[in-house]
Amino acid sequence: MTQREARPVFLRFPSGRSVELGLGVEERIGRGCSNRSIAEELGCFSTVSRRHCSLFVGSDGRTVTVRDEGSMNGTRVGEDSAPLREGELRTAVLPVRIRLGQSVELYIE
Repeated sequence: MTQREARPVFLRFPSGRSVELGLGVEERIGRGCSNRSIAEELGCFSTVSRRHCSLFVGSDGRTVTVRDEGSMNGTRVGEDSAPLREGELRTAVLPVRIRLGQSVELYIE
């Protein structure tokens, strides 16, 4: 079996804009995160915490692991309606929807 080349993975915002996520790298998501593009996109949503969650895309670009960082309004992964508890990890196969609070939907594809 030959190994497939990893494909790029993008985080798509409600605005329709997207940023590429690094493979095998943790990315913090929130209004106060260090990635300026992400912080600017989420800055207008009061239900998104400054440090809402972290994303880790697998090195093959096929999965993402999501961890809630103590957000006030919860982080939900995929179709699961139960929010993650602080520090809880959940891994999903891409593409997947991530909900920050009840109304902000991000897509990882």
